[in-house]
Formats: sequence, C-alpha cells, structure tokens
Amino acid sequence: MRNKRGQIVKYLVYVLLGLLALGLGLFIAVALSGRGTSAISYIKGLLSFGVG
Repeated sequence: MRNKRGQIVKYLVYVLLGLLALGLGLFIAVALSGRGTSAISYIKGLLSFGVG
C-alpha cells in the first residue's frame, strides 16, 4: 500500500514537472514573438485551471 502511494506521488511530480516545462516553453515562445503580456495572462489562466 505504501509503495503504491509512493508511485502515485512520483507520477504526480512528473506530471507537474511536465506541465511546468510546457508552460515555460509556451511562455518563452510567446514572449519572443512580442506578446509578453498575453503570455503572462495565458500562464496565469493555465495555473488557475490546474489548481481549480
């Protein structure tokens, strides 16, 4: 049981890291294209969607 919980936690950590990397990549891509403010609002939307 404890081992299974550890696997779930590890899976969640990998998912969160993947989402962070994806969000950071999108943020950099949009910021480089000259729309930094929309990138920030987009990231905030992603974060609020992920939390809520």
